[in-house]
Amino acid sequence: MFTIIGADGKEYGPVSADQVKGWITAGRANGQTKVKREGSSDWKSLADIAEFAGLFGGTPPPPVPFAAPAGPVDPKAYAADLIARAPKLLIGDTIGRSWELLKANFWPLVGVTLVIFLIQAVLGAIPIVGAIAGMLLGGVFGGGLYYYYLRSLRGQPAEFGDAFAGFSLAFVPLMLGGLVSGLLTGVGLLCLIIPGIYLAIAWCFTIPLIIDQKLEFWTAMEVSRQLVTTQWWRVFGLAILAGLLGALGALACGIGIIATLPIAVGSFVVAYETLCNPRSRAGAQTVTVNPMAPAATTTVPSAKAGQLQAIIGQLFSNPSVALMDRVTESVMDSSDPAVTDLLLNLLGHSNPGFRGLAIQSLGLVCDPRALPAVFHAYETTGGVYDHQQRAALSISNLVVNGRDRNPAAIAYLMKIFENHGMPVGVRAQAVMALCQFRQSDPKVAEFLLKMKEHPDPSIRMAAF
Repeated sequence: MFTIIGADGKEYGPVSADQVKGWITAGRANGQTKVKREGSSDWKSLADIAEFAGLFGGTPPPPVPFAAPAGPVDPKAYAADLIARAPKLLIGDTIGRSWELLKANFWPLVGVTLVIFLIQAVLGAIPIVGAIAGMLLGGVFGGGLYYYYLRSLRGQPAEFGDAFAGFSLAFVPLMLGGLVSGLLTGVGLLCLIIPGIYLAIAWCFTIPLIIDQKLEFWTAMEVSRQLVTTQWWRVFGLAILAGLLGALGALACGIGIIATLPIAVGSFVVAYETLCNPRSRAGAQTVTVNPMAPAATTTVPSAKAGQLQAIIGQLFSNPSVALMDRVTESVMDSSDPAVTDLLLNLLGHSNPGFRGLAIQSLGLVCDPRALPAVFHAYETTGGVYDHQQRAALSISNLVVNGRDRNPAAIAYLMKIFENHGMPVGVRAQAVMALCQFRQSDPKVAEFLLKMKEHPDPSIRMAAF
């Protein structure tokens, strides 16, 4: 946990390292911003802190939690993309991050975890019915618990009801994921034991992949198995250590489990976030795509547009994060209308992953057609959470970076701020964009004055 001195000279915190990174990527803090670690009295520059030093080679936009594309997903391609980007899982760091998460949200995490486990224990105590309920609902309860922990880890608002989100967001896939993986693991244990142990570890991310990335149950099982297999011993070691923590808590008169159980659960949530939501480079946005047939492209005369068209052609035939990064890099600050034409064509592609890339890239160009396009994307992608977040960030980016300060953006920025389903970092970015209209619009100035008293520190910082 850290305390940071904002641009207004006030102290904010303690906040998590992830929150500080969000402020850095939102442009609210830089390498010279002063920060001190919890328990220390020494103020240092952010650039001198190991956790943040790598973020100052340029400030990319804040990462967006991934929402899986609709339609068929190729598990092999999906897993291969994650494997290529995932870092090595460090068991000690994973447990440490889980502990930091618990310290920052102690009673909410303890309360939610105990409630979910107690409900399952009570159900399990009912003869016959309990066993059936446990098999059918175990994945659903687990999905809700993962959902709550992930929102807490990502700095998003987490309410008690979120712990039961599995019943409303993905009931059938979670039920099938828990049931099928459990039955097949049981068969493996009965046969030769070792296959069952392998499958239990390999399928450990099935439930979060369903609730977080909206995958179908069998796809989630396959993606989890292929991904975890590449680091199976590390995940197995984490499972052993998490199990030992839980056992030690139970031995301490049962009281210690209040803390050790959330740490054990949190360690797998952190591991999931590390391996299943990786970044291609520090702070860069990532997206996993479902390879589909390429959309038709049109030859354009300018050299810059021709280069972009070639990159997009490669992307269609061989989707990769590296090529997506090349797309965003090649359109940065472009005022070439032919480049915008290509992005608008990509926005109509049948592949949701490519559409998301187009929404993100339109936030980087200097073309008056870009802002109306992302306005439309924000309004029409409400059911595709990742796309709506990208549209929200693109609107804010176009305004903040001076690419387009059309007053029409004010209404959309207000909508984004008022959308409490958005991560607080995205809402804070909208507030920061509204600052560009402080002098020209009295209502915006009045709104920003109120935001300086907002209970969330990132919102307060954005309003200055």
